[in-house]
Amino acid sequence: MTPRDKKVCDFLVDVESLKLKAYPDSKGIITIAVGLARHYLDGSPIKLGDTCTKEQAMEWLLQYLKKEVYRAVKAISDDLPDSVFVALCSFGYNEGCGYFHHDSFTETISNQDWGTWEGYETNTHGHIDYHTTKATGLAHTLIQYDKITVDGARHFHQGLHNRRVKEIKYMLKGLE
Repeated sequence: MTPRDKKVCDFLVDVESLKLKAYPDSKGIITIAVGLARHYLDGSPIKLGDTCTKEQAMEWLLQYLKKEVYRAVKAISDDLPDSVFVALCSFGYNEGCGYFHHDSFTETISNQDWGTWEGYETNTHGHIDYHTTKATGLAHTLIQYDKITVDGARHFHQGLHNRRVKEIKYMLKGLE
């Protein structure tokens, strides 16, 4: 495992968590290891009660990253700072890599516009308004993906929002 692999894996273990016994996730999807859902890499189904070791979990994670996520991130740019690479790998692992073809990603990345993050506006009552972020560049692009689709409509999701904020903060801190 390279130092960059370790950074990506450590970040994903932090945001996904490591579970050595299969469990139903918040959507009822059977999951094991570090967010491995539905099927093992060989295509066999994950079943409730399945177990793995930490070493297996990390091996599966790295295999999946190399097969799916790294390839997609490197297709955008193979010259990314580590912190940007880690943030994009986390996003791709969570949301899928198809979004990387959207103009908002390709333009900010090709221009190396990693952006800024200043948090949120507050409403007239002094409460945080999660819909009014103060972000630019790639940070702004990432925070747009904090919603889930329910019955065809997009809805704010606090868990996804928290993950996007972690990705943004990690990315920007690594560029300081």
